[in-house]
Amino acid sequence: MPAYTTSTARRSRRSRASAHSRHSIRPSTHSEEDDCPFCLISRSNPSRAQITPYTAPSTASPTHNRETTHMILSTPQVIGFLDIMPLSPGHVLLTPRHHAEKIMDLTPEEGASLGAWLPIITRAVSRAMQVDDLNVVQNNGARASQVVKHVHYHIIPRPESHTASRAWTMFGKGQRSDLDDDEAALIAARIRQEIAWEMERMGNSTDAPVFRTTVLAPKL
Repeated sequence: MPAYTTSTARRSRRSRASAHSRHSIRPSTHSEEDDCPFCLISRSNPSRAQITPYTAPSTASPTHNRETTHMILSTPQVIGFLDIMPLSPGHVLLTPRHHAEKIMDLTPEEGASLGAWLPIITRAVSRAMQVDDLNVVQNNGARASQVVKHVHYHIIPRPESHTASRAWTMFGKGQRSDLDDDEAALIAARIRQEIAWEMERMGNSTDAPVFRTTVLAPKL
C-alpha cells in the first residue's frame, strides 16, 4: 500500500481543479460539481455572518416547495441542512462546502472543520429535538449505501417512539418520508438557535480543546 502523506488530499483537489479548468474551456462539458445537488446548495447559500435566531414562520403563506433547502449552518468550509427525505424529524446532513466524493478525498483542513462541527451540530440537534439517542452515519461509495456523490454525515435523531429494527438503527436506515416544509422551517430554526447558544457557550470557555475547535470552526 502506498504511503499516505498530508499532501495526498491536496494533490487530489488540485488534480480535480486542473481537470475542471481544462474542461471549462469547452462549454459542452460538465464537471461533477455542476450536477451535484449538494454543490448547488453550497452555491446558493454563501457563508453567513451570523446564525438566524428562532422566529416562528408565518402560517399565512405556506412554504411547501420541493426546491426549499432548510439550512442550519453555512460557513466557509462546512454547510448543514435538513434531509429532504428524513428518517425522523430533525434528520440533518453535514457536508463540506466544496465538492469531494468520498471522505478520502477531503483535505486535512476540510476534515478538521467537519470534525470540529460534528459534535456541535449533534448536541444542537439533540437539544432541539429533545432526544438523547442519535445515529451519526457516513457512507463512502455505492456499495456502502452512498447515494449523493458528495461527502456527507447523517445526524439522525432516534426518539423513544422509534421502534425500527436493530439493523436499521445501527446503520442509519429506516422508513423515509417527505419533508414537510412548514414543520421543517420550525425545526431548522430551533436547531440554529441551539447552535448559536452552543457557540456562545464555547466562546466563553478557556478550555484548550474548545479553543482549538473555535479556531477551526469560527463563531458565526
